[in-house]
Amino acid sequence: MTVENKIIIGASIIVALLVCLLSLVYFQLGPFAQGRTDKGLLQEDYAVYSALINARYIHDNVELLIIYEYTSTEGISDTGGMRKTLKYVKSKMSGLSRKTVNNFKTRNGQVRLLKNLFNVNVKYVLISSGEREEVFRYGMRWDKFYEKYPNSSGIMRLSRVGFNNKMKQALVYVGKQQHGLSGSGVFYLLTKKNNVWTVKAELPVWIS
Repeated sequence: MTVENKIIIGASIIVALLVCLLSLVYFQLGPFAQGRTDKGLLQEDYAVYSALINARYIHDNVELLIIYEYTSTEGISDTGGMRKTLKYVKSKMSGLSRKTVNNFKTRNGQVRLLKNLFNVNVKYVLISSGEREEVFRYGMRWDKFYEKYPNSSGIMRLSRVGFNNKMKQALVYVGKQQHGLSGSGVFYLLTKKNNVWTVKAELPVWIS
């Protein structure tokens, strides 16, 4: 075999390996390779957020939603940490896929900036850390918060969404604080049918 033939064969092997690698990456990402909106968030994230908020967090006396601008799992550490909490959630939520739980854990390893892409039935504001600190710079003065944001219902924190491979099931954590001693952390299980996300189960993991 000539040196030229060896080079051609070697190059062919490298190309074949690269094709296999790219195919594997695409297979692993599946639908997550599509529909990105900003820094890792998907259009489907906002579809899930919007369906959940419209179903569970909009009431007659709520005219304004205040949502922290970064994804967050704040509060889970107080329930024993992510691993222990997700094990508990998996045991209590019937039908919750292990792949959905694993994807939730992986995606929430990094925070992401939320954008004004929610489709909810009331006005909402994405509040920054600086704005929050400005309101509470003299302590947990919720009266000052409600002076600035009247007819709201506290501050909501949204986790990143965990999906199964087919993106037909979603797991979300919502932390909400209305006053110093009035808050909660809740996991929600949603399923998608006929292109519509619906809340199927909810599980509080802390209440103050």
